[in-house]
Amino acid sequence: MTSTWSSCWSIGDTALSVRILPVVCAVEPNAAVTRAKSLPSWNTASDATTPTKPSAVPPTSARPAKMSSRPALNFAPNSIAALRRKLNSRTEKYLELSAKLKEFVKQLLEQCSTTEEVELILKQRHMGAPCNAIFPRIYLALQCRQREFIAHENCQQVLQAAWLDEWQDWRGMSVLSKLLRLLMRLILFPFLALVYILMPRPIQWLERYMRPPIHRYLLSTSSYLAFLILVFIVISHDREAKYRGPPQSGLEWGIIVYVLGYSWDAFKRFQLQRAHTFFASWWNIYDLLDLLLFYCTFGIWYELWQRQATVPPKDRMEWEWDDPVLVAESLFAFATILAFGKLLQIFRVDRRMGPLLISLGKMVFDMIRFLVVYVCVVLSFSTGLSNMYETYHDQVISPSVALAICCTMLQ
Repeated sequence: MTSTWSSCWSIGDTALSVRILPVVCAVEPNAAVTRAKSLPSWNTASDATTPTKPSAVPPTSARPAKMSSRPALNFAPNSIAALRRKLNSRTEKYLELSAKLKEFVKQLLEQCSTTEEVELILKQRHMGAPCNAIFPRIYLALQCRQREFIAHENCQQVLQAAWLDEWQDWRGMSVLSKLLRLLMRLILFPFLALVYILMPRPIQWLERYMRPPIHRYLLSTSSYLAFLILVFIVISHDREAKYRGPPQSGLEWGIIVYVLGYSWDAFKRFQLQRAHTFFASWWNIYDLLDLLLFYCTFGIWYELWQRQATVPPKDRMEWEWDDPVLVAESLFAFATILAFGKLLQIFRVDRRMGPLLISLGKMVFDMIRFLVVYVCVVLSFSTGLSNMYETYHDQVISPSVALAICCTMLQ
């Protein structure tokens, strides 16, 4: 049966309607009522200035409740945060409302007694959730910043089972067994990928072989490491670099094929996540910038290939600062830096490295704030001291004289 959990609060002159994520549980109506009674109450009548608010009581009729046409994202905690920024006088109220909303959504998962009920919640595909995802509610919870909902034990159990799929024995395997399994699949990966692309119809056993998300993640990570090795070989290739011309190692075509494949992957992610969610991630913008630098490099390489037979060779020391070869090398160097920097994104999934990288990312913003304060303090003192010593600017003591004075004072 389908139930819509909703509640309405009125804070001062501002009314905010919040429609909680729909919940679908295969339970009897009486059981649904029993579970609803255990949910936290939303009545905050303790505030004298706030009118009494109805508690969230889920409907238990057999007919599905009428869904709102507005997406659930419009009622997310980040929308509450936007209202809090506009109405500073009600900051505490909106913080309290956002905390209660997150707690209420987390309590929904605790009412599920089986894994099947949790999967029914996570597989809902209406009210703003992307329909192409396996668990659309996870994507919606990420957009709504519902960390408590995603970090809940029931949700994590379902996600872990879906992540391993047919590799449920992966967690109990030794490191050597994991490496042997991965090595064997890496050897077969190029041939199976070619068969998967060229076959007009999908092969059932091949789809089942490639289905586990952890398998696809390991293959994509290994493929990206091979791409980085290819880039490193092109950079360090022993060639005559004193004269004009594009790279002549022959491995540039492999880099071009890889970049085209990653461009297609970025396009598919853009289709799945849509523009708002796609550009909300800094890593997606990072990938687009890296791809743009690679494409600019390829364009200059193509121009160099065209001009190689007509432009006479000249020693590197005689080149202009804007020579195409120098520009291509600079762009390729920046693209390489960004490509190797993406390893940080891969390490974020590690149980030990992930929290450390997230903490470092938070520290970067704190360091920027500290640098702003530091620059203000240094600027104020330097301005005052510069004004004080301005009249003595022509009486500067040379370093040798200053050293002699210091030695005399020490004696």
